[in-house]
Amino acid sequence: MIPFFGYIYQPLHVLFASVVDIAGPWILGDYYTLAHIENGSGDTSYKYAEAIILLAVAGIATTLWMFFDRMRFKERTWSLGLEVLVRYYLAASLFGYGFSKVIPAQFPLPTIEMLSRTYGESSPMGLLWTFMGASPAYTILAGVSEVLAAALLLFRRTTLPGAILASFVMANVFALNLFYDVPVKLYSFHLLWMSVFLMVSHGDELLYTWKGKSLHPVFQGGKRARLIRLTVKVLLVGVMIIPNLIYVIDQKQKQASYYMRKDSIVGEYDVSSFTINNTPLSQATDNSRRWKKLLISNSIVQIVYADGFPVSWYCAIRNGAKKIHVASKDLTTTGEFTFTLHDESLHLNGLLYQDSIRVTAVRSSANASLLLGRKFQWITEEPYNR
Repeated sequence: MIPFFGYIYQPLHVLFASVVDIAGPWILGDYYTLAHIENGSGDTSYKYAEAIILLAVAGIATTLWMFFDRMRFKERTWSLGLEVLVRYYLAASLFGYGFSKVIPAQFPLPTIEMLSRTYGESSPMGLLWTFMGASPAYTILAGVSEVLAAALLLFRRTTLPGAILASFVMANVFALNLFYDVPVKLYSFHLLWMSVFLMVSHGDELLYTWKGKSLHPVFQGGKRARLIRLTVKVLLVGVMIIPNLIYVIDQKQKQASYYMRKDSIVGEYDVSSFTINNTPLSQATDNSRRWKKLLISNSIVQIVYADGFPVSWYCAIRNGAKKIHVASKDLTTTGEFTFTLHDESLHLNGLLYQDSIRVTAVRSSANASLLLGRKFQWITEEPYNR
């Protein structure tokens, strides 16, 4: 986000990574791995070793500072500078995560692949993503809390309420990361302690409020100084908000294109016509070999048979060749179909279990899954727990 900053940051990062690689095996032993792969995890052995080294360096630096600076030279100025740095870093992080929830991109609606899994096939993190994504309104509310906390942190007079709100928000986020095995535990723990730090450092404001007094602004200066501070603040806020919004909107558009492609067969279908080995089976039949529903994602196809029994298959869709290849989850059985899509009708023709199968299916007008199909109810005479 800062022009040319990479020229300074990159060499320092490479140097520090070398230090971590040297000290990491000594700190974590066999738990440390030298393979650094950017895969979205913030809880790698490298990150833990990095955090321990930085904690040790900070402890040593603080001890030396206290020993040599016994006169507390400009202690108040340094303290305020640290507070401003923490405030803006925390606000930037909360804006990023908050916008990705207000514009639900972090937790999108569960895909058909997720909906076709059983609870037992889901990881704790996958279950959390499904739980959050199933209720966009709840996700947006969580995002509003984060954005509001970030906005309050931008101003010193509202730092205390912002820090209190951020502490509650981040305590919940850290608990979810901790107990649902989301690999952002270290980062969310740091953000939680930043919130607590700001809340404690502004605790005196509560005492002044109870006494009916007010704290005077800390930074004094003339019009020119105030104008400079205002300009810098506006630029910083712009850097925090605009790139985050652009990134989140771009992610949301990519997610929307996943569902909105006109040539995509991804979706949920009701099977209207089914023929196996040149023998048509009507919708009224109880033959368990007849297909009743189809749920198709980019990697999973779920076939629901007439008796309600679902079977999931891995799939590879080739839109150009108009073919879909399926394989059982133990990879012992495969099949291949050609397909055509006319408006909302999908036509499949191919082989599965050495049976010749022809299918005509119509895309469902309503979501077939109970999780997403059931709407909010003000009045509920009895619990609808399934």
